[in-house]
Amino acid sequence: MFENEAKINKTMIDVEFEFDDGRTMMGWLFVTQRQRVSDLLNDDRIFLPILTTTGSIINVRKTLISKVTQLNQRIDSSVLSDPYDILGVPVTVSDDDLKEAHRRKSNEFHPDKILGMGLPAEFIDFANLKMAMTNDAYSRIREKRRDSTDA
Repeated sequence: MFENEAKINKTMIDVEFEFDDGRTMMGWLFVTQRQRVSDLLNDDRIFLPILTTTGSIINVRKTLISKVTQLNQRIDSSVLSDPYDILGVPVTVSDDDLKEAHRRKSNEFHPDKILGMGLPAEFIDFANLKMAMTNDAYSRIREKRRDSTDA
């Protein structure tokens, strides 16, 4: 089904949002190669999908956004989230339960599963990000545990 469709490459842009009620939020927007952030804000859609620093995608009504500032820095999600929180397990989790939690998260966000649902490319990009975060969290915990047993 998707073999003949041209893949649209999108780039994640780090932005800070200011809302009408005074709240601010950092996150990412997805733009195509020839698209600008202003193009996203002025297109026909009512809602704007935003990837938050916690890794979730939220749809925000455009009329609630008062200002969007493109940032000149990368938001490193690995320093914003504890690897145990990413996997949804306590620090005291056993190795077997840790492995099972990693498997469950991987299954939940597997890009092929999202692709099979026929969702837009933004969701597949999000799934790839979540898979990378899940694998990174699992690797960091395993490495930390390996280092603590070697000492």
